[in-house]
Amino acid sequence: MKKLFLILAIVGVMMSGCKKEEDPCEGISCLNSGACNDGTCTCPTGWSGEFCQTSTDPCIGVNCANGGTCVNGTCNCPPGWSGPNCENSTNPCLGINCANGGTCINGVCDCPPGWSGTFCETAVTVDPCDGINCQNGGTCSNGICACPSGWTGTFCQTAVTPTGMKITQIYLSDWPAGNWDNFSEADIFMTVYRHASSLNIATSSNQCDDCVNYYTFSFTTPTMAVGDLFDLDCYDYDSTDPNDYMGGMTSFRPSNYMSGRPSTIDLTNGSFTMRLTVQWVY
Repeated sequence: MKKLFLILAIVGVMMSGCKKEEDPCEGISCLNSGACNDGTCTCPTGWSGEFCQTSTDPCIGVNCANGGTCVNGTCNCPPGWSGPNCENSTNPCLGINCANGGTCINGVCDCPPGWSGTFCETAVTVDPCDGINCQNGGTCSNGICACPSGWTGTFCQTAVTPTGMKITQIYLSDWPAGNWDNFSEADIFMTVYRHASSLNIATSSNQCDDCVNYYTFSFTTPTMAVGDLFDLDCYDYDSTDPNDYMGGMTSFRPSNYMSGRPSTIDLTNGSFTMRLTVQWVY
């Protein structure tokens, strides 16, 4: 019997020596990627606490939007954005899409010519002559200035030098008093001569019979070179002397009167006063 007890005691001692050792990390759950060593959580950078449950990084959990970056727990926002998480736009043109070449300025679309509407989406009719100022009597057609005779250039701003002149009328308002006619007042007609020559350029197509005050003589002259000299002569017609010379204007040079391209030219020499209606030739 004593032997039996001894054997059981030895077996008991041997069995107690085979008991499994306990894990000190059993039941310990380390958070945020922490690892348990000998029953203690070893925490990664940015975390602390018994179970790595406490953040030491102020930017953990801070979500900066629209390109913002967290610095010491605060969002640093890029231009055009504000707010705790950069969620508010400070650009008034953000989200405004101007069409057809429009440009957003302070939240409003600035539309190019030919377009209108909130987003420049509506086509409008544009006058091609809008803003084009034709000078010196020019008129705009389809965006181009049509210049009158004597002017050229984009806006009819450049004068063209005439090469000739035509006389269409001579208004005679004064002439010397005298017994020009055998019967009554002078019967006047006018001629245009090349100066110092017998070359008659033109004779008036009408005659003033018994002229007293004034008269308009009609002409169809050929083109007179602007640099040449001409004489504007008056004659009294009567039965005894059909070509009684009364006098007139001598040495008339058209180039002396070209400035401004006038349509009328006033001449006087103390004895005769006349107004020429002219056309310039280019």
